[in-house]
Amino acid sequence: MMFMTPQDGSRRVRSKQSPRSPAVNVGLNPTAKRSTRHSPTVAYNRVLRSSMPVPPNTAAAVSVIIPWCNRPELSISLSENMPSFRRAHAEVIVVNCGGDLKILRHLLRTFWIQGMRLVNVSHRRFNKSLALNAGFLVSQGSIVQFLDADIILGRSYFNEALTQLPRKAYVTLARVQERGSKPRAQLRSGISELAHSITIVRRDRSAQVETNRVRYGDCSRSAPGIVMFRRESFLCVDGMNSDLQGWGFEDIDFLVRLQLATGRPPAQAGCGYHISHDDRHRTFTGKTPQHSESSNSARCLYNYQHGHFMGTYQDDIKTLHKLMRTENGV
Repeated sequence: MMFMTPQDGSRRVRSKQSPRSPAVNVGLNPTAKRSTRHSPTVAYNRVLRSSMPVPPNTAAAVSVIIPWCNRPELSISLSENMPSFRRAHAEVIVVNCGGDLKILRHLLRTFWIQGMRLVNVSHRRFNKSLALNAGFLVSQGSIVQFLDADIILGRSYFNEALTQLPRKAYVTLARVQERGSKPRAQLRSGISELAHSITIVRRDRSAQVETNRVRYGDCSRSAPGIVMFRRESFLCVDGMNSDLQGWGFEDIDFLVRLQLATGRPPAQAGCGYHISHDDRHRTFTGKTPQHSESSNSARCLYNYQHGHFMGTYQDDIKTLHKLMRTENGV
């Protein structure tokens, strides 16, 4: 992938908030000095202070964080994933950001388990990175798993991922199939797989992230947004970048920065199923999801070119304490 710069020449700061939406673009002061110029390599070697309201809990080895905004598929995925969550002794954190809280509470009553928490972020529209940062803020596990509301994990995923993680920067879900899809015959061209990736080379280390891989035989694809990582890795890159608006590339950006910070290779594990849906509940800027992803990728590449390799977690938590509320029961 070639380096690009945003067409509007925008810099990595948020625009001023409109009077009608004080909650939009949470946590950044456009005139404030940012810490994004620091190298993630340096940050990873520091002893970082966590801003968590509670210390990590060894009883919850894994924290599963699910961002949500009016996605009915969550009722299916929770039902299917509960056995995996229990086997992994995971706490489950569902973060509402811009969605209907009443609908989510009603949905969760059926699937509520001990240790589950509902985090509500009073935000005008869905921001996936902000939701994930909010979920991390209240999480207690030493290992964190990001999971979409429409993904059903295979039975072996947690075991495989936890086995590989100690030697890797992170572990992503190896393949996802549409639920109910049927294998197809091989293409006449003989091509069985097609992949795209982004590579960034610095003086001291490099990162290569697979953005997408399509396997024509079983109709599966890669899932970079379904990722498991260590708690300290998240902190060393300052979490997700909530400057990215709409849909797309926020997960790739996080993986790039994790690789550069840790100097470790990535890994893939397990399989899963995607609950098919249209784009009605998908939040994106521009006319299409592709336009939204292109805009975010251009912004990220601009950040990398100018030495910005940190997220917005520390900035976001200053405002999240005012905007979010955690519920231990519904």
